[in-house]
Amino acid sequence: MSRDLTPEPILHFTAGMLQSARLGFASLDAAQRDSLCRRMAEFLPGGIKGATEQAELHGMAQAIACLAAAGRLQPLAAGLAEHLTKRGAHPEELDLLPVAAIARAWFLLSPWESPAAGFAPAFAERLLTNRTSDGGYSQVLRDRHSTLYGLWLAFETQQNLNRSVPDEAKCLSVLRGLKAADDSFAQKKEQLTGSVPATAMATALLIAMEEPADPRSLHWLTEMEMPEGGFLAVRQMPFGDVQSTAYALQALAWNGTDLRFLKERSAEFILDHWHSKGGFLAHARATDADPDSSFLALVALGLCQG
Repeated sequence: MSRDLTPEPILHFTAGMLQSARLGFASLDAAQRDSLCRRMAEFLPGGIKGATEQAELHGMAQAIACLAAAGRLQPLAAGLAEHLTKRGAHPEELDLLPVAAIARAWFLLSPWESPAAGFAPAFAERLLTNRTSDGGYSQVLRDRHSTLYGLWLAFETQQNLNRSVPDEAKCLSVLRGLKAADDSFAQKKEQLTGSVPATAMATALLIAMEEPADPRSLHWLTEMEMPEGGFLAVRQMPFGDVQSTAYALQALAWNGTDLRFLKERSAEFILDHWHSKGGFLAHARATDADPDSSFLALVALGLCQG
């Protein structure tokens, strides 16, 4: 029996971004929709040559997310489930990024396929390996201090496993400690300034923990928009990128910010990164589309609709 894939989007990162991506996919023309799906199919099992395990599994999960947004995942579900079962058989051998990718992929497949009964407990146990001594998470094993990306991956994965994060109060304390002097959030503590992806993830994590985001952090995000549209990752960057733009727009939307004055410029910026062979480029100097940028481009486009 299929189950609803869209729980409360403000609290569920994968489902909330998928909801936006569906609108973004629908905004493309028919030729773009078809070429994007063909390009994303190249990142499914057997399609990536020479990639590291982390890059392969993360790319596969994001390609699955694109196909889920397109409504074209069901015919592939059984084969993907078989592949995920094999790749996730020994979670203790995987780093945090592929653990998160496998959990995300299973969540996206959940209307049609389910993992074995022991999958969620085993992956939840695996997450504990990446806990840090300060009570948070890092994507780097045996790291002493938490990172914002580690917290994001841990929360996202627990959500996709339909489990709560243990010791959430400690994670909240760690998260607050990652705030930089300029009201942004940094990947690690004691940094003078942060980045757009880290700040966007931090505000989303605060919502997930039912805590209010600091309006000054949200204002900092809006100041990172370029005059021609798109968001810089950090102030020193000479150009914006698709991923920073998507994370910023999604975080602002989740926090109730009115996007009407951002939509037109942001949509034009994203569409300028369309690749002629399908998918989206990460930034102006990228030469090929990738699944992560393509999914996040769909998220951004969806937030620009209406």
